[in-house]
Amino acid sequence: MNDVQKKIRDEIFRLERAANEHWQKGDLDFLDNEIIIPETVQLTPGMALMDGTGYSSWMREISAVEGLNFSFEPTNIEVSESGEMAYVIGETKLEQAGEHARIGKFVSIWRDIDGNGKWRCVVEANNFNDA
Repeated sequence: MNDVQKKIRDEIFRLERAANEHWQKGDLDFLDNEIIIPETVQLTPGMALMDGTGYSSWMREISAVEGLNFSFEPTNIEVSESGEMAYVIGETKLEQAGEHARIGKFVSIWRDIDGNGKWRCVVEANNFNDA
């Protein structure tokens, strides 16, 4: 991995971790402004395909559920040789009072959307290990 790829990897790690931190605080505007774009595609088993606007609405709905805690952590990031695209693999955890925690995984694809280092998630897919 060259220095440019390392810089991109570090930036995407920062963004993924910041997204989780803001999610925990209920600051979903951060996700809308810094992580996803209207063209983002969200794939979740058993749910209809969502664009970024639908994904944003869905995140707001589930974050409002009392006693529900969702978290995610990137575990690996690979950056293309050209430095134009990257993907993230990570783990998710969903906890709700009185239920067993559900552990899962996700993959997200990131692109520099303006060619100037403005990295955004353009595709995200996730599922739970028990699905």
